[in-house]
Amino acid sequence: MIRTNQNPLVSFFKSFTNLNSASWIETSILLIATFGFVALMHMTPVRATPLKLMCSYIYEGKAYKEIYIVDSEQLLVEINYPFAPSEEERNIIESLIVESTSPVIVVARLQTGNSHYFKYEINKVNLEIKTFSVSLVAGVQPMTTRTCKRIKDFPSHQSKV
Repeated sequence: MIRTNQNPLVSFFKSFTNLNSASWIETSILLIATFGFVALMHMTPVRATPLKLMCSYIYEGKAYKEIYIVDSEQLLVEINYPFAPSEEERNIIESLIVESTSPVIVVARLQTGNSHYFKYEINKVNLEIKTFSVSLVAGVQPMTTRTCKRIKDFPSHQSKV
């Protein structure tokens, strides 16, 4: 008589069932699949990493660079000015109001007064930001388009995410 080494757990479960080996395998697969599905149901969703962009543009003959943090899940857009001339300006972090978001474009605004704001159309695929000045008096005026590149991290940025 040849004796096979069975897993003690298998022996335990087989002792409580009257299944032949074919139906035992089917039952085992079904049981494992059920436990796997239940385990997946309890996993927390994976959170997307916020998009960090270094953007540059030219205004009145002068070059500017800004850092944009775009987090569509948290409805957050922040602008940081790490290359501003003064230390005080370099510490400014402006939070924009997100108006709409899609997989490609985030639209946000920076309110500057009761009758004026700047509108930002952030293209997450082409990595560019179109800006507009919006006021009751002058209407919508297109401004410079910022060309951006994705950056890994910016150590001096203290994000609230």
